[in-house]
Amino acid sequence: EISIHNKRQPQRAVGKQHVRSREKTPKWLNNSRDMREVQSEEYDQDLENERKAFLKQLEKTGKIKNNSNKLHHQHKKLKNARIEFCIMKYFNNFLQYFML
Repeated sequence: EISIHNKRQPQRAVGKQHVRSREKTPKWLNNSRDMREVQSEEYDQDLENERKAFLKQLEKTGKIKNNSNKLHHQHKKLKNARIEFCIMKYFNNFLQYFML
């Protein structure tokens, strides 16, 4: 007796195919408005221009001595703190997404 073999894989092999990882990047990570703001050079440049204009105005009124170097370092610390906060926020969201 001649048997015709089915070209499809046996049923147990098909079940193993479903074990493959189908991970996708979460939408909140791709479409993050806050992260784009932090990475935007234009956003940072505007902030820097505002800082310089504010310092010039204070120097003209005589209410401040030329401490722009000190203020610049404080500005950098605030900027870095903002970036660190965003990173922590997204890491927390990432963990919550995969813990569910």
